Amino acid sequence: MFGRASIQISTGKLIEFQSGDAVIGTLTQNAINAGIPQNDIIEKHITEAEFKALMPKPPAPKDYKALFGAAATAEGKISVLADALGLL
Repeated sequence: MFGRASIQISTGKLIEFQSGDAVIGTLTQNAINAGIPQNDIIEKHITEAEFKALMPKPPAPKDYKALFGAAATAEGKISVLADALGLL
């Protein structure tokens, strides 16, 4: 066992995780205190693999040079800022 988690049933999203030996029901009560209805919460023991699967995925890195062209370079940023300030 890796720890305990509370999961919102309607979304499948992780609400809270604890790796310690807190009293069973603590995570559920915390979620209720945060405004989630009790019938939309499940508290259970999970493995490390389940925990990793529940964690939100980070956004993919963006290619700023492709998105902003010259403005993505240091010189371009200065140029865009100077233009915005009416200095060019």
